[in-house]
Amino acid sequence: MAEFTVTRHALERALDMGVEGDEIREAFTNPRFVGATGSDRQLRTRDRISLVVTHDSPPAIVTVLWATVNAWQTDFDTTSTRERDQTHVNRMRAAKKAQKRKTKGRGY
Repeated sequence: MAEFTVTRHALERALDMGVEGDEIREAFTNPRFVGATGSDRQLRTRDRISLVVTHDSPPAIVTVLWATVNAWQTDFDTTSTRERDQTHVNRMRAAKKAQKRKTKGRGY
């Protein structure tokens, strides 16, 4: 199995989102989509989550994100930090639209 580390931020996000360790491991080791982020990191998506991963050795998962805009919006609707999160929702929406254009709507 591939080795990786998880940052404190990623762990906090996973706990906030109710994401299990097995789900994170599966997204890391067997992603359905792998892409680059604007910060020279890798985006790995599987099922309902996406991971932002560094190119370090071993790689580090720096954050856990919802894989769909609908999931982001649902999470946004239930959070108490709406102003801060709106920026992230807008960025995720733009990234997912770009991914959809690139993959011709397949999403991976």
